[in-house]
Amino acid sequence: MVPEHSNLRRPRALVAVTAVVLALVTSACIPKPGTQPISSPPEPSGCITSVGPATKLVFAGCGGDITYNVSVPTQCTTHACGLILDVHGWTMSGDIQERNTQIAAIGREEGFIVVQPTAPGSPPSWSSTHYPLVADFVEQAIDVWRVDSRRVHVTGFSQGGAMTNWMRCNRTDLFASAAPTAMSGSACANGNNMPTMYIQGVDDIFISQAAIDATIASYVNVYGLDRSIVLFDEDGVTETGYGSSTDPTTPAFVTVIHHHTSNGVVGHCVLGAPDPADPYGCDQYTAHPHGRLIVDFFLSNPKAA
Repeated sequence: MVPEHSNLRRPRALVAVTAVVLALVTSACIPKPGTQPISSPPEPSGCITSVGPATKLVFAGCGGDITYNVSVPTQCTTHACGLILDVHGWTMSGDIQERNTQIAAIGREEGFIVVQPTAPGSPPSWSSTHYPLVADFVEQAIDVWRVDSRRVHVTGFSQGGAMTNWMRCNRTDLFASAAPTAMSGSACANGNNMPTMYIQGVDDIFISQAAIDATIASYVNVYGLDRSIVLFDEDGVTETGYGSSTDPTTPAFVTVIHHHTSNGVVGHCVLGAPDPADPYGCDQYTAHPHGRLIVDFFLSNPKAA
């Protein structure tokens, strides 16, 4: 949420973040996840053999040798929850992703089913052939748990960020908003767009400053984002909102650029991960950790009612 000291409260900044403000208004018009009763209880189907509730259900045999960790909050067996797809990076797993992002734990508090797949291979590694298979599983999960289709979102770290970029360009029918992290990308060549939060470390050993700049410039230029405002700048983390002065309906674009590092993979790390000893988590403290930033962004950016 916006801190009390944020420049967003200044009148001159209102145009710069019109898209963000409109997203908050849209969110207010749609019921919160996990609050609207569903007409019938979830039932197992296909490779989804159990509906929970459970902190972690594990499913295999769904195609592509991918396994899926699924967190199902208690309210999601009786009420329409949202769903977040949270995808790990190279050498990681669904368990390692959760250990660092805490998105499943936060999702249980906020009314989201969270799907965290694990890629096949040793070490686990994603390829583009897996992307539609993961999307198919998400569609199956939406049907099984009677998910609110306006609150389905995707995020991923590193290789998972590449999958997120593919989903935001190719599955706008499925996802409401996206948060690619630790991965460069670009605006969609096919013209698709959705609210997007881009989280990136400037000291990332895999993503150059030139690639970071090109990613942001692509969004700005393709989507006509001619206004920007710094929403917060603290703990070595800067969040900036971008908007259009000519088209207030342009989906929100927010960047979170940080200077945090880890002993494992330097700046290619998950911001504010709870365990500094984990090689995938950034070591420095921040009041704005990765998982909380992303879930809050998703809460504010469902599909329009």
